[in-house]
Order: sequence, then C-alpha cells, then structure tokens
Amino acid sequence: MKATLWALSAASGLAASSVLAGFAPTFAQSRHQAATASTTIRYGYWGNAQELQAYKAVIALYQKAHPTVKVESEFDAPAAFLLKLPTLFRGNSAPDVLNVAESWIGPLDAAYHPFADLRSYLTADHIQQDSFVKGTWAPATLAGKVYAIPKIVYGDAVAYNQDLFRKYHLPFPTVGWTTKDFVRDAIALTHGSGANKIWGVALPPVSYNVAQLYGGQLFDYKAGKMLATDPRVERAVQFQMDLMLKYKAMPAAIVTPNTISPFLTGKAAMDQTWVSYDQDSWATQIGSRFKWGVAPFPADWHGVLQANYTAISQSSTNKAAAWQFAKWLTTDPAALKILGQFSSLAYRPALNDWLAHPPAAWANVDRGASTIPLRL
Repeated sequence: MKATLWALSAASGLAASSVLAGFAPTFAQSRHQAATASTTIRYGYWGNAQELQAYKAVIALYQKAHPTVKVESEFDAPAAFLLKLPTLFRGNSAPDVLNVAESWIGPLDAAYHPFADLRSYLTADHIQQDSFVKGTWAPATLAGKVYAIPKIVYGDAVAYNQDLFRKYHLPFPTVGWTTKDFVRDAIALTHGSGANKIWGVALPPVSYNVAQLYGGQLFDYKAGKMLATDPRVERAVQFQMDLMLKYKAMPAAIVTPNTISPFLTGKAAMDQTWVSYDQDSWATQIGSRFKWGVAPFPADWHGVLQANYTAISQSSTNKAAAWQFAKWLTTDPAALKILGQFSSLAYRPALNDWLAHPPAAWANVDRGASTIPLRL
C-alpha cells in the first residue's frame, strides 16, 4: 500500500509533536528461544479492504503451520494506523510485530526508539541482506542497527494511455526512455481546451515524490535537517513547474488522497504511478474507456524507494516468537505468494518466481516496469 505518500504528512507531524512533547525457505533454528506452547503474539498492519483480507489469510496460514502460536491482529487504514502508533509506543503497548512503511522508520525511531534491533536474529538464522533487493535495507538501518526486514517493494512507473499515443503517432514509452522523451511526449499529447482539454501529464506527484525525483530528500531524519535547498530538490521542483508553466502539459493542481487523476477518465495521456495493486483498482475504474499500459520511470529519474517492512516492537515480551513470525512473513513462499498480489517482493528467491509468474492484475504492466525493483 502506498502509505508512504499520503501518510507522510502524518509522519512528519508526529515526529514534530514528539519533539515538542519530549512511533520461506527453512532457515536454521535460531539460537533465540522459539515459541512455546500456547504462545500469543499481536500483529499490527494497515491497508485497504483488499490488503486486510490478504493479511488475514496470511495469519491463518501461519497458525495452521504453527498450531502452538496464536496471532492476534490489529489493523486500520494506513494514516489511521500511523497516528495510533505514538500512543502505543509511549504506553509500551504496541503490537509485537508491526508493518511499517520505509518513510516511517526514521521519524518513529527519532521520536520513540520503538523497534527491536534485529541484527542478532538475522545473524543467528543466517539471513543475508544480499538475498533481498538491493537498497531495501537502507531505510531500516540506523546508527548501525537494523530495525525492520523488507517485505514488499513498490516500483515507480509511468502509466500511459495507449489509445492517445496511437492517435498522435507516438511510440510507447519503454525501458531506457529519458526526461527528454517524457517532455516531448507530454507536449505532443496535450490538446484542446476547457472541458475537452487533454493533458500530456495528469497531475504533479505529492511533495515527497517531487523531492526525490533526482535523488534528493526534503528532510534528513538522521541529521534532523531540512534539505529543501538541495540542488537535486530544486531541480525536481523546477521540472514540475516547467511541466505546468513552461510546457503547459500538466494542470496546476493540488494532489490530495481523494484527487481523481484525469488519467483515469481519459483526460490525460500519462500519470506518475507505482507498480502495485493500483493496477487492479485502475483497471476497474478505467474499464473499457481506453487501452493503457505501465512503463518504467525515465532512465535519468532517480525515483523513490517505497516499500513495506516488518518490525518487532522493543516492548514486546515475546520477541523470539515475534521474530519467527516476522521471518516467516518475509521469506515463506506461500505467504509471499499471497502478499505478492500487491507488488513485487523484496526477497529475491520469491521475487524471481514472481517475475516469472506475475499476478493477473499486472496485465497492463510492461515487463520493464515490473523489473524496476531489480534496478534499485
């Protein structure tokens, strides 16, 4: 789930308020004591209705394979789940195992130091970081400690209206295209006016993604420093302004979680998106209006690593059992087959199988876009 984007403002807010107020395959048996009979652990996760049903199925699968362990679930929508975490962390009542987005880890650690260090568990069970997609461990590694294990990766991509590309005799975007190609197409695809206006690009992405388009960051949580004047951030913001004011190929709109992209209604030829379960919901919304596809980001765009992680609460009294569940959740083939319907997997052995047999909902995704995680 793309909680990273529309929950970011909540994450920044909770971090600021905290400052003012003062959140698989069989591995060798861990040297940490395993779960004992009648062990109960709490698992906190977030998502939409589709994701919540999938996680319920995953929990049922784990309990069937581990009859001595009971997994109690706590869930909510992404932003609502994030907003609950400060209270849970302050009261040492957080679930034993938690789903966290990559953008949550730094702010929550800075404010509450709520996560258990997983290094000893990873070492004991011989789990190597290079068994996961490159770059996915970075957001979870702070001051030499590892606070979460990567589970799902959401690749940046560009959705495009194939009917409009054909109408204006433009080649479909593909692996290796550049910003120059993107701008050329955006201008060529912009036509009409008023209610009949067709935009080359649907909407500007939210500020979090704009900043990182060329590798920048708005805020360094490790250093506690704003980076809005970083040349990479300024370049990315200028590019978005140029699309609106110089090239006049994108509407000057404010994006909110409830904004309906004009791409979905056929009023825009391209939209910046993510290779995720959005494909399924977009297919439903677009219906038979037009044919569409999903291509990789232009080669000179840095993009954003957006991923879903599994962490263990520092206050958990069942860390050994929590670790066994967290490890299974991120490496077990059956569990990852269920979770793989949302996006590509971080665990490489499972990712290889996923790439060979992607979910049916990914029918509109170009092959190059589906391999984005391998390029991180």
